[in-house]
Amino acid sequence: MGQASNVSAKVSIITPLYNRAKLVLETVDSVRGQSFENWELLIVDDHSTDHSLRVVTDYSSLDDRIKVWSRKSTCKGAPSCRNEGLAAAVGEFVLFLDSDDLLAKTCLENRLSEFDARPHFDAHIFPSEMFRKSPGDLGRKWCVPSQDPLTDFLEKPLWQTTAALWKSDSVKRIGGFREDLMAWQDWDLFVRCIVEEFEFCVHNESEADNYIRRSLHQRISQTAERNRDSIKNRRVLFRDIYTLLRERKKLNPERIKAMRKLFLNLAVKMHLTRMHAEADKWIAELPSFGLIGEMEVESEQKKARQLSRLNLRQLTNELKLKILQWIRK
Repeated sequence: MGQASNVSAKVSIITPLYNRAKLVLETVDSVRGQSFENWELLIVDDHSTDHSLRVVTDYSSLDDRIKVWSRKSTCKGAPSCRNEGLAAAVGEFVLFLDSDDLLAKTCLENRLSEFDARPHFDAHIFPSEMFRKSPGDLGRKWCVPSQDPLTDFLEKPLWQTTAALWKSDSVKRIGGFREDLMAWQDWDLFVRCIVEEFEFCVHNESEADNYIRRSLHQRISQTAERNRDSIKNRRVLFRDIYTLLRERKKLNPERIKAMRKLFLNLAVKMHLTRMHAEADKWIAELPSFGLIGEMEVESEQKKARQLSRLNLRQLTNELKLKILQWIRK
């Protein structure tokens, strides 16, 4: 694709930052290397405890398109940082880029070209590619084709956060990210937008134009206590999504089936973090959602315990394999 014709358009790239001093400049360089140059990069530091803020502040002196500040909100987390960046953004378009991920050189140019050709969409979605140390070393593409994105999103995320170039007004209209969520914020955003009938153009067949870092270590520290808090947080999210679907009359047999699986998988996660009583209690609530019958509660509780044991063995084996692969490298 050629240079976007709407050369006056500006893209606001929003990056939350927390303890990424060793990686964030690689991310910034992927923005500075864009073939389309009318962008601003808004980096909102989530009160890092390393020298991340100093690193990006010093680097921003090289390019006045880079703006850096510490989170002003009292609510910690990437969603608050993204929303602060969104409030300050002046671009007609916005892209959310995590502080350890990368953009291909022509990412902005090609995406804006698609908006020039089909401007009525709220967002254009492009494939992402997973990588460990450098793009291409895993070669795993992430952009799942779907005839029914709402039902399929209830099963698993179809796209990653950076996959979307949004019209700024559209993502502001939905209220941005939920700041009370510890995880699944991008999943929640996409689901809400689909429910509210935003228009997405998904370019499944395109080459990946953004690269999502994966490593042996989790992207966010996963202590047992954090897992428990995150699971409790997810219960709130799932209840809210179910309520939204019901109020908007978006529930059908396939979506009820997907929600049932989502709710039951959360019970499995509870068992994996030794929240056994909470898991049984959670399943006992499912008849009130219409997801299982009263007579199924005991059998589903038993199934969740069995699945958790199977998952634990699988996770242990996968971890052993990854450690061996890391040692051999």
